[in-house]
Amino acid sequence: MKITNLDISKFRAFKQLNLDGFGRINILLGENNCGKTSVLEALFLVTGISNPNLALTINALRDLSYKDPEDFRYVFHNLNFENIPVIRVGLNGEETERNLKIIPIVDDPVLRDNSNNGTQALITNTTKNEDFIFGLQNNFSICRNDNVSFHFKSHIYSRAGNLVHEISPEYQNKLEGIFVRYAAKNDPLSTNLEKLLKKKKKEKVIEILKQLDPRIEDISVFSDGRIFVNLSNISQLVPINLMGDGVRILLAYISSIIAYEKGIIFIDEIENGLHYSTHKILWKAIIKAAHENDVQVFASTHNIETLKYLLDVANENNATKDRDEIKLFRIRNLGEGMFKSYRYDFPEFKHAIEQENEIR
Repeated sequence: MKITNLDISKFRAFKQLNLDGFGRINILLGENNCGKTSVLEALFLVTGISNPNLALTINALRDLSYKDPEDFRYVFHNLNFENIPVIRVGLNGEETERNLKIIPIVDDPVLRDNSNNGTQALITNTTKNEDFIFGLQNNFSICRNDNVSFHFKSHIYSRAGNLVHEISPEYQNKLEGIFVRYAAKNDPLSTNLEKLLKKKKKEKVIEILKQLDPRIEDISVFSDGRIFVNLSNISQLVPINLMGDGVRILLAYISSIIAYEKGIIFIDEIENGLHYSTHKILWKAIIKAAHENDVQVFASTHNIETLKYLLDVANENNATKDRDEIKLFRIRNLGEGMFKSYRYDFPEFKHAIEQENEIR
């Protein structure tokens, strides 16, 4: 399944935003504070639609660790619990639409104290009283390609100082996604590499890394999660952290694409940590891996060099099919929570770069 369009309402800084016409490779552009990262987060939330913990996960990616129920406020427009976030995507597979509504929960002390089951105390907040907010409820629906819709609920809430997760057992998510960010905590690299080992696809990654460093012969994942590289001219294994950012970042991106076959990959600020000379290798590897593994990619950038290298890769003789799959979306902040997106298909993208028009 691939995402074809997105509608956001009252999420983060967005009062309203619509994007339409996604391809396999989607690049989000725009000035600082235009919401590029928030678009990636909205798409990520709806990809893992049944998991209520993702609201805290996207906060953690911004170094906003959960400390108390007030932190649930960050996904609401203007930090106001009355602004209920709604995210909708269209899809082109077994499912045709997903709708997610994130609703604050109030903790009713009477029900809580008299219940045998904590879930009886979950009441959605429909009043202006925010004193008892203690969690979030994901109300979500799935529309299949036979026009049958299903509705579900999941929860995350604080009880006795602990976070409780309740995921609807009736729903099986059929769309995998991963959010990758340079220098992010809880790096999934070792987990992804273990998946590649099981799929016997490690050689594909080594082949790509050799373009950055021809000495690389092998990669190993130790039981404690540490990653080592075998270099042809060194007698001992070398920790990946000594190889420089270029190797580690390229490995993180490509291993994610291969590990999440038929899934969706979200990359925030794709150029971060990379020397400009690496960008062409990066784009070639991403486009090839995305096709071979049937993966959809969403990435944000504000770097003109990485866009020029993407154009170079797409302009190569054997890249005709890739050109139709590359879509750029420029997002503009119009003020007061209103945003507008502009789509650039490949001919428009090519013209803008060649004429040195500002599209970032």
